[in-house]
Amino acid sequence: MATTNEAPDTVTIADGISKRVVSAAPDSGSASSPPSYPTESHFAFDFVVRVAATGAVLDDSRLHPKRPVSLYSGRGFQIGFWETCLETMRPGEVSEFAVEPEQLGLFPVQYRKLRDYLLDRKSAHCCGMAGVRDGGGLGYADLDDLLAKPQRLLFEFHLREAKLPHEFRKETWIMRPEEKRAALPQLRQEGNDLYKAGKTADAAARYTEALAMLEDLAAMERPQDTKWLELDKAKVPFLLNLAQCQLLLGDNYQTIRLCTEALSREPDNVKAVYRRAKAHAAVWDVAEAKQDFSRAAQLDPGLAAACDAAVRDLTDKVRERERLEKEQLRGKLIAGE
Repeated sequence: MATTNEAPDTVTIADGISKRVVSAAPDSGSASSPPSYPTESHFAFDFVVRVAATGAVLDDSRLHPKRPVSLYSGRGFQIGFWETCLETMRPGEVSEFAVEPEQLGLFPVQYRKLRDYLLDRKSAHCCGMAGVRDGGGLGYADLDDLLAKPQRLLFEFHLREAKLPHEFRKETWIMRPEEKRAALPQLRQEGNDLYKAGKTADAAARYTEALAMLEDLAAMERPQDTKWLELDKAKVPFLLNLAQCQLLLGDNYQTIRLCTEALSREPDNVKAVYRRAKAHAAVWDVAEAKQDFSRAAQLDPGLAAACDAAVRDLTDKVRERERLEKEQLRGKLIAGE
């Protein structure tokens, strides 16, 4: 429990956790009632962790490039009491929370993953308590010490931002299935608008996000069942749009892969064939390019002239490249190389 010599402005917010406001939120005014955040609110914050007895700093997120740290309330953030602390704060507020040892038994294990993330480090040992039991430790001496001998810690949080669920676009992983389904048309429209505005990379990001949602939804269905097939078929327009973006961005092999995926679902999709043909041509896959151009002209006679021109252009480029290669070889022979 909290010690008896706390400052007068310290309040208990949970068993073994007390709070002291270091700097009030700029717009808090005279409000004394605690804020109210619904489930799936988003918090972005910086933090400093100190040993209460010595003041030694265990970690300071401001020193890491991956900041601020963020979490969604009610979505299983592993260090649960952090969520409890943040939900008492307003944006812009800086507060210090004293947490007693009895609340910190598993904190070193839980915190290791966050520190690995901040340091962009992959753990090379077993996860959680299994690694400790096997004698591998947590990979950090200070966390090993805390695990062996828990002690009172101070957590200073600077709440940079707090957004309610309706105020931001949810990340895919926290969406419910019905929310993902509802988001698909919006993502397609946003991608199309961005593409028309010349923001090709941003458009590609929207189409990629939609494909990830479709993958998640399909994973909840039995393969080859009606709903699974509907979701699988729904990928085609996103695959085609993403392929067009990648073609413009110069990622020709990705374009080929995406078009081939679309064709596995719709073998006669002329857009997929034509875009794959152009990507094959760009990477000098001559036979494949000519085959796809021929197929595209068959599927859509209106493309015949463009396909014939593309094949002639590719043939001319191949001849020119062969001519240059022959000249280079002749030059090397003359030089005696």
